[in-house]
Order: sequence, then C-alpha cells, then structure tokens
Amino acid sequence: LFLDPDYRLNKNGKFLSKVRFLFLSAFRQYFEETIVAEMRGYSDANGQSPFWNAVGHKFFNIEFTKADYLSGVGQKAFIAELMPRHPLYVDMLPDDAKAAIGIVHPNTRPAYNLLLEEGLRYKGYIDIFDGGATLQADIENLRAIKESQSVTVQIEQPQNIAVGDESYIVANDDYENYRAILVYSQPHQNILQLTKEQAKQLNVENGSLVRVLSVHVKQVSSPEVVNKLKATEYLRMAVN
Repeated sequence: LFLDPDYRLNKNGKFLSKVRFLFLSAFRQYFEETIVAEMRGYSDANGQSPFWNAVGHKFFNIEFTKADYLSGVGQKAFIAELMPRHPLYVDMLPDDAKAAIGIVHPNTRPAYNLLLEEGLRYKGYIDIFDGGATLQADIENLRAIKESQSVTVQIEQPQNIAVGDESYIVANDDYENYRAILVYSQPHQNILQLTKEQAKQLNVENGSLVRVLSVHVKQVSSPEVVNKLKATEYLRMAVN
C-alpha cells in the first residue's frame, strides 16, 4: 500500500488498508487460500540493512539501497532466485544481522500491528533482502472474512438515521467499480441506512447489497507484538 504523503492524514492509510481486506472478503474467489504480507525490515539511520550487508551483499555486489530499489520495481524474484538454496547458519552471522531477523522497521510497526489485528501472523518466515518479518494467514482466518456481513441498503433522510460512536466501512459489490466509505450508522436486521449522498458515493441505490465491517477491533492479547518490541531493544543494544 502506497499513499501520497499529501493524503497521509485523518487515518486514510489505516482506512485503505482495512478496505483491502473487505475487498478480499467480497471477492475471495480471486485470491489464493493463503495471503502473505512482507514487512519492511530494520535499517539504520544511514539506510544500511545489517541483514543485507551480512547475507545478500555477499552474493550481489550492490548496496542495499540499490537492492531495495530493484525490489520495488519488480526485480525481487529475479534476485531471490540467485540467492543460495542452502541453509544459512544464523550463529555465523554478525550480532546486528542476527538481531535484525524478523524485525520490522519502526515506520512499518503501525502497519505490522494493524495486520496482526486483521488476522495475519508471523510464523518465522522472513524477507530475503532485509530479514523483515513476513506475515501470513489462511484466508478464512481474516477478521474481514469472519466479521463482515452483506446487508441491504435503505436510503433515508439524514435526520432519520440513528448514528453511534462506532464506525463502519461500507463497500459496494462492484468488482469493476469498487468503492468504500466510512459511516457511523449501524446495520440492523440486515439493513443499513444510508443518506442519498452516501449511496451516490458508493454508486448504489435502494435495495442494493453492500458489505459492512466494523472498524473497531476487539482488544486481543498479542505476544508477537511484545516479542518484537523486546527484539527491537536487543537490536538497538547490538548495534550500539
């Protein structure tokens, strides 16, 4: 997910990230049974990746910034295929490279935590470039699959719609012209009341089906987050 810096406000990034899962739940037939999210790994203030310097740089005589660029323009698979297929002995790596394994960049931690909330988990897989955590989930374990619901639109005057404190993402079911908005009206008995303007934004009408998902996530204890924070502190000490 890339969002123009000018639009990184009002939690737009969080909204778009959650919309992706709602889209996936509506059109899951187009997706594999397991989804994967590669997290940006640790790099220092100078943009150096300890893991890349200890592993990838030994096989490709290029700096991490160049490797990162090639990854971003679609050359990642090509480079990964040329990496050694034999196991790497972690104990033989420098301390800072070992500490970077499975660690996400501080700027990526909010996205990492959001993905944990949505049902993805870290199962020991890492990115071959910077050692960052790779999250994954079976599609049926995603929160959007479990909790989203298909409801019928009922267009009402704004003054007739009861709104609450809880917000919901609402999206149409049009694959070619997918749209999603944020509302504060709660679905009731498989009916969701929308204003005429909201219906127009979604390109739906009275009686249309839309998919709804609460933005609120029930607080779930996540030892993975605690472990990652502890590991980040170890990395700081190892580098210093």
